[in-house]
Amino acid sequence: MIIGVWAYLDNNIGDDLMIKLVVNRFSEHSFRIYSDLSVVRETFSGLENVDIMPKSRLKSDIAELDFFFSIGGSIFNNLNHPIGQFNRVRRILLLKKIKSKGIKIATIGCNLGPYRNNFGKWLTKQELKLNDLVTLRDEKSFEMVKDFGCIQNFHFYDDIVFNLPTLVSSTENKTQSSLGITVYRNLSPEENNMEVYKTLARICDEFISRNPSTVRLFAFDSENENDLAAAHHIFALSKEKQYIKIVPYLGDHGHVIEELSLCDKLIAIRFHGCVLSIVLKIPFTPIIYSNKTENFLDDMGYTGRKIWLDELNADDLNVADFVDDLISGRNLFLPEKTSNAEGHFTQIQQLLKEVL
Repeated sequence: MIIGVWAYLDNNIGDDLMIKLVVNRFSEHSFRIYSDLSVVRETFSGLENVDIMPKSRLKSDIAELDFFFSIGGSIFNNLNHPIGQFNRVRRILLLKKIKSKGIKIATIGCNLGPYRNNFGKWLTKQELKLNDLVTLRDEKSFEMVKDFGCIQNFHFYDDIVFNLPTLVSSTENKTQSSLGITVYRNLSPEENNMEVYKTLARICDEFISRNPSTVRLFAFDSENENDLAAAHHIFALSKEKQYIKIVPYLGDHGHVIEELSLCDKLIAIRFHGCVLSIVLKIPFTPIIYSNKTENFLDDMGYTGRKIWLDELNADDLNVADFVDDLISGRNLFLPEKTSNAEGHFTQIQQLLKEVL
């Protein structure tokens, strides 16, 4: 079976892992992923059942596809501006063409919003109506789809990355406190990145002054969103550079996961920093930059202090107290929860049986 894939592709470890997990789970099928980025071709080059095709090929490939799905957590978060809305209308027209050929369509592992206007929500509804299957990763998105009242086959499961198999074990001695931070570069017009970088550098310095050990700055996205720039800014601003290590995701998720496993606590700004902390059993402090993280924390039963990204500044955050909480564990979170993320795969398998 030939399966077409539309995804958010930006050398982002979370989105890439979601794709890799699905591709590996259904290894008997061939996948065509549509992207013009050379780094994407490199990231997925080791997967024998994956072909990276130019975006321009999708329309001509429709006749050869047996199934088509979209995958990614935040694939509906670009609907608040005219360009994003225009592109979404074009995408809906393409999906209608795919649907008209009798091809099954699914959207896998997404969350919805945030929306600043009803038009963005309406576009989401129009797209999801075309799907034979929708799986969502937070309860609020599930309830929104339920309120749409026109989507028949939709389900709510934990994020797909919870399906990650047993990960590498570390040989490093973790008796010494070691901190990781999944850094983030805000692309919104209201960004306050430099103030955030300065505050994170102060947190690094304060932590190292009390626990002289490695602090790892994880850049989960190294292309357009470019967390790597954020990591280098924080490094440049820090006084304790000899203890700071930058760990970029450059397509090799195994390397990043191995470095994560060396941390015994994490400041998780990136959404999948929270998810991987739970998978790796690393207590973490969440920093919220989007509704998807807040919704996720609610679903996980988090009742601790909610710190938003724009609070990472000298006026709103007492760095000494924040580091006290990190060291003592007062503001660290690690839920004991059995994941139901396998449900995404179960639903895909059921739909594929209708195609075969």
